[in-house]
Amino acid sequence: MLKILIVSFLYFSTHAMANIPLVIGEQIQLYSKVLNESRRIDIYLPRTYQVNTNKKYDVLYVLDGNAHLLHAAGSQLVLAGYQQMPELLIVGIHNTNRNRDLTPSVVSSVANSGGASHFRRFIAEELIPHVAQTYRTNDKRYLSGHSYGGLFAIDTLVEQPDLFDAYFTFSPSLRWDNDLVLNKLLVQIQKTQLTKFLYVNIGDEGFKLKRPILQLHESFKASTLDEKLWHFDWLAQESHVTTPVIGQFLAFRAYFSTNLMNNNAR
Repeated sequence: MLKILIVSFLYFSTHAMANIPLVIGEQIQLYSKVLNESRRIDIYLPRTYQVNTNKKYDVLYVLDGNAHLLHAAGSQLVLAGYQQMPELLIVGIHNTNRNRDLTPSVVSSVANSGGASHFRRFIAEELIPHVAQTYRTNDKRYLSGHSYGGLFAIDTLVEQPDLFDAYFTFSPSLRWDNDLVLNKLLVQIQKTQLTKFLYVNIGDEGFKLKRPILQLHESFKASTLDEKLWHFDWLAQESHVTTPVIGQFLAFRAYFSTNLMNNNAR
């Protein structure tokens, strides 16, 4: 009897210790003719993706995906689990030359800067079509960016606003090139031309980084734009590196608190 118990214990212990992969998505290499290089793209698949095979999903595109995809997926998982937002398919774009891709103009002190327009072409003409053809997605798209990524996101809002339905930016580098992108956005706000949602936050990062955010906030407050189109968070307890982690959760909540009904209606 003792032998049977020992053998049974060893059998079940061995099987209980077997490793089972925890799969949350896919990693692909997508060659870009626009950029003339291969780009690593990580795809987070929604929790119900394999079960609800007829369902199509909104898509979040995350800049600096190597750093920000997983925490964005975590925030989405929690909020979607409590019906505070829809489930998202999340696309994390890895960097090859961050200065080049995320900055809109050449600044002599920043090597390789000024390639944002080409990078935007890659996203619009190659990445988005690939995702649409490969995965079950609908036509709702969002863009998240931190620091230079936030600069790129706001530049996209100014230059090609219909590419995404909402823009989530965390500590965006709006002082770039003497406020180049900021000044363009201020003109659009004054002319009430903004039609897409913009989220902006800033932490305890010093006046040089905070000054353009304050200026942008004052412009929104003075405008006649619908307040549902913009949201600012002042995160005094956060630093430049933590604003995207806290901010992605807050951005989801700010946007979907007023847009969730429209998503559920589809």
